[in-house]
Amino acid sequence: KWRVQQLVLYKNEHRIVKLWYQRLSEDIREQNRPKNLLLFLNPYGGKQKAFALFEKYAKPLFKLAQVDINLIITQRAQQIYDIMTSQTINLNNYDGVVCCGGDGTFAELFNGLVYRTMIDLGMDINQPPYLPKPSTPIGIIPAGSTDTVAYCLNGTTDIKTSILHIILGQTHGLDISSVYRNTERRPQLLKLYASVLSYGFLGDVTLESENYRWMGPKRYDYSGAKKFFRNRGYSGDITIHVENEVIDDERVERNNPHDGVRCLENCQRCLDASAKSGNPIDCDTQKVTVSGKFLMVNGANISCACSRSPQGFNPYCHLGDGYLDLILVRHTSFFNNIRLLLAMSSKTKKISDLPFVEIYRTKKFSFKGRVVGAYQGHGHDNGAIDDELDQTGTTSASSASTNDIANSTVTAGRTATGSLKEDNKLLSKWNCDGEILMDTNIIVECNCQLINVFRRGVSCSDTSSKENDPGVLNCCGVCK
Repeated sequence: KWRVQQLVLYKNEHRIVKLWYQRLSEDIREQNRPKNLLLFLNPYGGKQKAFALFEKYAKPLFKLAQVDINLIITQRAQQIYDIMTSQTINLNNYDGVVCCGGDGTFAELFNGLVYRTMIDLGMDINQPPYLPKPSTPIGIIPAGSTDTVAYCLNGTTDIKTSILHIILGQTHGLDISSVYRNTERRPQLLKLYASVLSYGFLGDVTLESENYRWMGPKRYDYSGAKKFFRNRGYSGDITIHVENEVIDDERVERNNPHDGVRCLENCQRCLDASAKSGNPIDCDTQKVTVSGKFLMVNGANISCACSRSPQGFNPYCHLGDGYLDLILVRHTSFFNNIRLLLAMSSKTKKISDLPFVEIYRTKKFSFKGRVVGAYQGHGHDNGAIDDELDQTGTTSASSASTNDIANSTVTAGRTATGSLKEDNKLLSKWNCDGEILMDTNIIVECNCQLINVFRRGVSCSDTSSKENDPGVLNCCGVCK
């Protein structure tokens, strides 16, 4: 956690004091700190304390640092996105755009910023040839329920730490993944996400929780408990683009998601990815298809660690290396689900240690849901349960086709056994940074450091330093 400290210098000669002031002012100007910020505040997110937190912590610190704030308090969902894409605000007048809220508020901000950049360049926002990188940096002041993004960016959800990172003006790239509708025609861009895209359990929880918005953040605990005890699995086919390299005449996976390297301050992997983003290296890419029945399919852009899950999905996922971690949790027994829950909440255990969890590091993957009728299953050595297929490779008891299941845009008109309504009951929905995507069949691509974020990175000493220890000072003297 970072804290503001005061250093008082005394000198009787006014001339010397004036020289000190001029020198310190010049040093601050050379640091290229932001002077004008556009700030969106979501008063309804999380515990609905965003405005009180802004008044108590953010406003005094920005005033102390002489940062001018243009504050916009949102009144509805997607208002940030609408304002950013309406071109009513000249972004050139600001040194950055900041949001005060949760992960959903942050998702609105960078989606609006990237789409605004495409609009300014005259690109087709539904089928862009590529995703342009915005020049305006963004930041987040955590005021949500879990604040996963802020936790991964700064190593803490402490609001003062995030504000000080914004004031100091240091920026680093953050990977953003894009989600496309998987059709035979040219894929259509649906959404961008920064944390995780999840199908199955987390998608069901988010969809179910919309019925209990009156409960506030506790609606996720209630809906999660209901879905957890139900233990439902979903069948699907996942095509993963895995990069390989040849070592000693043997082809091995180029990026190991279990290499034990965490993303910390001055991360060499992210620095190398930033240098190579303009000149990508050609490598041997192999398509790996994984089929079966899954409790969850997660495309994690970051580790997704938070106070409830200190290790997240994978503690070795990096913020700016140009890859996402695909975490597949096989549908298994209720006992194994408890093991998964305990591993997710542990400070030392990782879910990758469980035999029914698979992790792949990739730049691109696609998913197609499968409708399976009259479920019959068989177990595996790892505890997973898959659908039993007949010798022809199709589901033995299903009278409906197991080809690509139509997305939400397909109209009804099928037979009773394969009706769209019945199919949708057998398919889950995607949770995309807290929002529901109705399309089941999608393509996901990771875009290396698509946006710049106000952050310094997680210090190696952050995990070992004790809070408020006066003997612990970092290089700049303002953080501990």
